[in-house]
Amino acid sequence: MEKYGGAYDVIVAGGGVTGCCAALAAARQGVRVALIEQSGQLGGVAASVGRFPWNGFWNYQEDRQIVGGIPWEIIRCLQSEGEEAETHLDPVMESLTDVNGPLLALILSELLRQAGVEVWYHCLAEEPLVEDGGVRGVYLRHKEGRKLLGCKVLVDATESADMARKTGCQVVCGQEGTGRTQVASTAIMLGNVDMEALIGEIEKEPKKVRPRDFTEKELEYVIRSLRESSLSCIGTFRRQVEAAKRDGLAMPDRDMISGTIYPRRGQLISVAVKVAGVDPMDAAGYSRAESEGYWQALVLYRFFRGYIPGCQGARLEGVSCRIGIRETVHIRGEYTLTAEDLERGTLFEDTIAQGSYIMDIHSPDHGGVDPCTELPTYRIPYRSLIPQGMEGLLVAGRCISATHEAMSGFRVIPIVGAIGQAAGTAAALCCIQKKEPRQIDAGQIRTIILESGGILG
Repeated sequence: MEKYGGAYDVIVAGGGVTGCCAALAAARQGVRVALIEQSGQLGGVAASVGRFPWNGFWNYQEDRQIVGGIPWEIIRCLQSEGEEAETHLDPVMESLTDVNGPLLALILSELLRQAGVEVWYHCLAEEPLVEDGGVRGVYLRHKEGRKLLGCKVLVDATESADMARKTGCQVVCGQEGTGRTQVASTAIMLGNVDMEALIGEIEKEPKKVRPRDFTEKELEYVIRSLRESSLSCIGTFRRQVEAAKRDGLAMPDRDMISGTIYPRRGQLISVAVKVAGVDPMDAAGYSRAESEGYWQALVLYRFFRGYIPGCQGARLEGVSCRIGIRETVHIRGEYTLTAEDLERGTLFEDTIAQGSYIMDIHSPDHGGVDPCTELPTYRIPYRSLIPQGMEGLLVAGRCISATHEAMSGFRVIPIVGAIGQAAGTAAALCCIQKKEPRQIDAGQIRTIILESGGILG
């Protein structure tokens, strides 16, 4: 690879949590790794808002941890720096883990530095180099111009399978047949919230705390957790939304508002902004989506201050650095994960990650959140990371080979981080064994993941 501008064993495109987990896993196997990140900060949207809850480490019904490995190592690192980083179990969301976003960015940078990963900040992974049916490098774009970095294996950890698409790999956008994707959201964080007033209002109508029916035991737990946990979900506020609309507030087309509160800190984060049809590969459309997201975020801020008890004196403390993308495309891989696989907890011999987060579909038709489907612990097969018809390439994160419905379950940060770890491990093994990704024994990937504290059932 010395004929190219830079020579690496593994290149990871995308510096979100998924990409960082992939780069760490590869580097820890002793290969030379580069990570390309278009911004100046690692961690993506999750590192930009202030605090951001991570769903998916624990299975509430089974009362056990189901994601470990590098994603959980990151949480332990936060805790070692004095962060509580508490995990709160929840009958709907399964679990929420409190993550300090700015500290997350620093921790990720330090972990990559210790592992010897070379991070290319402020660089766009523009286009993959394909030779003889396989990816052999990446062209990146920065202020100096265009540069080619050579590699033996590329891990595509972008939010929209940018590298895989540009190799000509077949992809499916959103829902099969319609092409519609889940809505995107801009997150906002409020501080100086009077939690006594806010929680007191919720306690007046406890059955309206969330948009679902609870058993008496679940409801008692949910209400109690509003005061006892470091973070907890709230939602609905249908009466207040109706009042705001009657008063002429230019509310987005929503009939309820949800969020996560941090009672001990007087903070609240909401991703109630909903923007449909966002395609990051469409420059004009992507820009319009950002504008729409910011407008909705401002309206949401006004709504909380004007209509939600305890928020009248709230301050805006954070806005996500860009709109959060829930779904774009899915590659056509060696195996397509389906909703049925998640509902049945299908066992795969090549399982490389697992999850239990609900099927949480933020409806493409802007109709709100579809009824959430509770799931058992489910598995992610290695074959879903391997694109059909292309060598030297692995895909990690939301864009692996899966249906629209299945992706709505595993798309959350701990699970896609575990997928990233598997992709990075596989990429390193390809370099060490001089094999292509589809030739790697998934059993070897599993062994390495388990040795690092991963949980595979």
